[in-house]
Amino acid sequence: MRKLFTFTFALPILLSNQLPISFNVPKLEQGKVQENVVITNEKLADTVFDKQNPFGLALVHKNIEIKPVQSYFDKTQELAKMAESRRNRREVISREIPRLSRVAPEPDLAGKRALVISVASKYNIPWQILEAVWQVETGKSWDTAKRSYAGATGPMQFMPGTWRKYGVDGNGDGKVDITSAYDSLHAAAKYLAASGAASGKIEQALLAYNHSNAYVRKVISIARQLGY
Repeated sequence: MRKLFTFTFALPILLSNQLPISFNVPKLEQGKVQENVVITNEKLADTVFDKQNPFGLALVHKNIEIKPVQSYFDKTQELAKMAESRRNRREVISREIPRLSRVAPEPDLAGKRALVISVASKYNIPWQILEAVWQVETGKSWDTAKRSYAGATGPMQFMPGTWRKYGVDGNGDGKVDITSAYDSLHAAAKYLAASGAASGKIEQALLAYNHSNAYVRKVISIARQLGY
């Protein structure tokens, strides 16, 4: 291990009847490099690092004391090691924190059908009609931001204005999310029920959902395949 040696030059304050001695010390600004010398503080009493010499120099006022201290290279290495240590601690902590998915896993077809049946029963509409609408709109896509050319969005393809009126927090997460399958299915069932499906007016409800006779025929055809 390399040993550091301390040496001190002490020049006492001269008496007035002696020949005065002065030192021509250039004015150095904090943080600036002048002739390979780096000053960490504009006070002369602080450490001066000289990149061309192995040690830093600590200078003291009045009696001039010069002693070797930590070198510029050693100081930069120490700072680099401290920064690396902080990064390592952050990485360890981040690995230890469990990553909880905010998106519910997509169920299989049986799970989707069970959800459709449950939602449809809340609004007193045929579940086959609700599932058929879902099939025609997005092929029973789960959570999605899929958007049509007209601006209809999500698994059940709601227009923004209709969503503002009929949007539902279907999964109880405190949000009414047009891209959520839970929220969209509840909103679609609510909309179909309000448009006549709850009282048996299926075609009227489907026309309200999408103003196309071809759309109505396609939805009813799929619903009949499901047992409607």
